[in-house]
Amino acid sequence: MDYTGKHYKMFSARFNMNVNVLEYKDKANKPIPWCNCDMCGKPIKSKMYVAQCDDGSDYQDVEMGYFGADCIKKI
Repeated sequence: MDYTGKHYKMFSARFNMNVNVLEYKDKANKPIPWCNCDMCGKPIKSKMYVAQCDDGSDYQDVEMGYFGADCIKKI
């Protein structure tokens, strides 16, 4: 997976804080699972979203989880 450069901020009800969401994409187009979604458990094959803490604390930019395209909308 390679970072695409796309990111945005949002409030996460799941984590009860603001998070940065970074997009990663498989540029080699290999249909192999990279990891499992932390919300639904399905394998992530082509596009992954990483949620990072953005609350201004000591945990700033700590990765909160790895999510697929459907589940990132629900955090």
